[in-house]
Amino acid sequence: MLRDDDVVLVISNAPDLLLAKRIAHVLVEDGLAACVNLGAPGLSIYLWNGEVEGAEEVPIHIKTTYAPVSYTHLTLPTTPYV
Repeated sequence: MLRDDDVVLVISNAPDLLLAKRIAHVLVEDGLAACVNLGAPGLSIYLWNGEVEGAEEVPIHIKTTYAPVSYTHLTLPTTPYV
């Protein structure tokens, strides 16, 4: 069982560097993450509306704690993947 102060790594993606930077700034400025690392763009393959698709995305590694934060909503306000 995780405690509120246990460190966790949340992995996500953004469709471009500009949005990845925006997500990182919002998370750090709002105190939801201690650090956010942005990786080099790479090809992601995924199922979308029943079709296999591919797109270049920027990986995002979010270092935070398990404290009562809904991780499914951690990047929701700024991500287009909803």
